[in-house]
Amino acid sequence: MTRSLRATLLMLLAGVLAAGCGGDSEDRNAYVDQVNRAQQSFADTVQELSGLITDQSTTKSDRETLGRFETAIDGVVEELSSIEPPEEVSTQHGELVETIDGYGDEVSAAVDALEGDEPEELVRAQRELLEATGEVSADINRSIGEINGRLQD
Repeated sequence: MTRSLRATLLMLLAGVLAAGCGGDSEDRNAYVDQVNRAQQSFADTVQELSGLITDQSTTKSDRETLGRFETAIDGVVEELSSIEPPEEVSTQHGELVETIDGYGDEVSAAVDALEGDEPEELVRAQRELLEATGEVSADINRSIGEINGRLQD
């Protein structure tokens, strides 16, 4: 894996950690706490796994790392799906879950591409994963911004 993929995975981490919103409602605060706990657990995993992706790591090692990353995505999707959002952010919460779940599909595709030995396929998979990571980071930030805005109204 390239250094740019590692940096992009860390960018995703920054987007996930951006959640946090005010409000004095007990339900709102409980929701924010639950989402933040799920995101923090995911962020810790991303931080750990991104350190395993280096310029010297093997394709097999990268495949295993991305497989663990895929498992972490599935876990955070499951955890976020189990959270009951306040009514005013239920749509945005659903979009957040769908965004992260869709990213899991991109990671799965990258893992599949690493099964092959064709250098062009590996480069294409890395490029597509980089693009998907950038897009999902922006989508997560947008969803979190919308959730924050609605909860602070």
